[in-house]
Amino acid sequence: MKLSESELKTLACPRCAGGLAAITGSLHCVRCHAIFEMKNGIPDLFPWSGGAPGPEWAKWREKLDLLQQWRRSTWNGSSASRDRQKIADDLAGEFFRFQRVPEAGPVLDIGCGSGELRRHMPRRRYFGLDPLLATAEAPLSLDGMPGPVFVRGVGERLPLADACFETVLLCE
Repeated sequence: MKLSESELKTLACPRCAGGLAAITGSLHCVRCHAIFEMKNGIPDLFPWSGGAPGPEWAKWREKLDLLQQWRRSTWNGSSASRDRQKIADDLAGEFFRFQRVPEAGPVLDIGCGSGELRRHMPRRRYFGLDPLLATAEAPLSLDGMPGPVFVRGVGERLPLADACFETVLLCE
């Protein structure tokens, strides 16, 4: 995935909040000079990318490992998993009908998972942030809409420029 100029301006260094510039296969912070790889088409914007996480992230890493175990055991393709997905889909539909999310402006989905909530905002520019993203391929196609922008990162250190989104979602 190649980021457009406007998408690149939306992103920021998770270490110092500086702007990012695209270089071959990676992003470069213009302020602190950190380098962040693109992996499977997704910018890897963890604060520790290109280095080792500091001790302050050890507890976070434990929680991430537990989350990954839970996802594998809960959303495993079984009939119970499909039933849970139907309930989650129904709840999301009701939420978006109730909330009346504005029709304009870009939306940020923190902890986006596979990006499934974007189907409830088909005319919005969608950015998904999640530490577990594996690929930049959209889980669903929305005809005539620009593809989503997925970023691997954490909500504790948002790799995003200030005041870029009209709507921010943080679900579950």
